[in-house]
Amino acid sequence: MPVPKIDRVVLDTNILVSLIINQDADQLADWVAEYGITFYACPELITELRTTFEKPAVRKFLSEPINFYLEFIQSLCQVVAISKRFDRAIDPDDNFLFDLAYSVKAFYLVSGERALLNMKHVNRIRIISLAEFRRLIRNSGNGIK
Repeated sequence: MPVPKIDRVVLDTNILVSLIINQDADQLADWVAEYGITFYACPELITELRTTFEKPAVRKFLSEPINFYLEFIQSLCQVVAISKRFDRAIDPDDNFLFDLAYSVKAFYLVSGERALLNMKHVNRIRIISLAEFRRLIRNSGNGIK
C-alpha cells in the first residue's frame, strides 16, 4: 500500500493553540517552506480558534492581540469553504474537521483530542497526534512522500 502524501494537512484547533502557547508556531512556517506542506483551515476553524483564544485560561498565555495569532495562522493556511456533510465524530463540534479534510483531499488530520485519535482513521483520512506528524515529517527524507 502506498504511503499517503503529507502535503495536505488539517490541524485541529487544539494543535494550533498548543503550538502558539508553547511558542512553536514557527514550525508551521518551517514545514510549509521546507516540506511543501499546505495546511488548510475553514471559517469554522478560525471561529473556533478565536473562541478558544478568548478564554481567560488561554488568553493569559498570549503576548500579542488575538488578531495577530489569527492572521498568522491564516497566512500559513489556505482557508477554504466547506460543505457540512460529515456527522460521525464523537463530538459533533468536530465534524467540520472531517468536512475540511474531505474538501481538500487531506490524508492527515492532526489532533490532540483523545476521542478523535481513538478513531484512528475515517476512510482515507488518518487521525494522528502532533508527535506522530513530526515523525512523519522527519522520516520523509528530502521531500514529501
